[in-house]
Amino acid sequence: MKLLAIHTHPVQYVAPQLRWLAAHTSLEVLYLCRQNAGAPGAKATSAAPDPGFGQTLCWDQPLLEGYTSGFLCAGGLSAIEGWHGLLWLPAALRWIRRARPDAVLLFNHAPLLVAALAGVLPRLGIRVFLRTEVTDAVRLRSPLLALLRDLGLRWIYRRSTMLFPISSHGRRHLEVRGVPPERICLVNYAPDTGWLEAQRRHWQPQAARLRQQLGIDPHAPVLLYAGRLAPEKDVLLIPEALARLPLQELQRLHLISVGSGPLEPEWNRRLAALLGARFHPLGFLNQGEIGMAYAMADALVLPSRHSETWGLVAHEALAFGCQVLLSDRVGCVADLQALGQPIRLFHAGQVAGLVAVLREWLTAPQHAPVQPCADLPDVLDFPQALLAALRARRA
Repeated sequence: MKLLAIHTHPVQYVAPQLRWLAAHTSLEVLYLCRQNAGAPGAKATSAAPDPGFGQTLCWDQPLLEGYTSGFLCAGGLSAIEGWHGLLWLPAALRWIRRARPDAVLLFNHAPLLVAALAGVLPRLGIRVFLRTEVTDAVRLRSPLLALLRDLGLRWIYRRSTMLFPISSHGRRHLEVRGVPPERICLVNYAPDTGWLEAQRRHWQPQAARLRQQLGIDPHAPVLLYAGRLAPEKDVLLIPEALARLPLQELQRLHLISVGSGPLEPEWNRRLAALLGARFHPLGFLNQGEIGMAYAMADALVLPSRHSETWGLVAHEALAFGCQVLLSDRVGCVADLQALGQPIRLFHAGQVAGLVAVLREWLTAPQHAPVQPCADLPDVLDFPQALLAALRARRA
């Protein structure tokens, strides 16, 4: 079976899925741009700063090995986004006609160029399988934008043979829009679990030494924030909540910060004033370095207000044995709770709710990390489900 996968750009957690598919199908991958791919021949760095973090990313593992791939354009994400991205539609269709696939796997339905492909491909007699992060639970929209989005998505869904949402929120989104259950296959999002386990084995034995280097007492509770320092993450809710803790609890607490973004100066100022030497801003860490932060932490906090379709940092923290404190706008909450994961939940934007879960965690008999969680979604769950669907539709 000839399968063509179309993605906007190389992604760390998708690469092992593509390698698995290449071993079990005749796979070709078309990337719409070179974001995260580096210059031609490079493997480990992004060609342009990541639009989320404003930093050049690098990876310890190759993103392009183990499968055949090509690039539609040489630019970054900005080259294919928005209405001008549709200018690349003729070139994409020429690539597809040359590849002559039996089926096309589309990752998500954004930008507009991918949405256009989802509508055109069935007219060419090519079945579309859609991996989608869509949800109505975590994104704030105006009524007009919500209506236009809804009409566009219904049009795409009607033309898709099978849809693979990443969360239970996504499945409900599809059901509400009339997609029949037999065309929906829920497969949770997951990081590269093999790489994550290797990182845990590497960094956790060093946790005591790493804490000592930062001046953290072995018995002190350590809270971690890892992610963009941006308004949609509502990160400034964290110092606001910490300021309301009883003094004896606050004076024991250390906070490690990993990430960058537009709120970084204000974030650093507030927490330095509040915690002094117990605030440890590590800045932006690349893939092979972030495990040190998880290894030192007892708990991760993620107060996102919107646009958190899954929340991979929660998944990663659980794999390292951290407890997680999540807002109810983080997309993975319902799915990970259904798997029995130890999640402390609060309402997004409510400082009193975050204070309550912080105190619950700090005053628990054991605030140290729980045992690393094995019952988490696996990175290969999706390609295995996709292959089963491809074979079933071919039979």
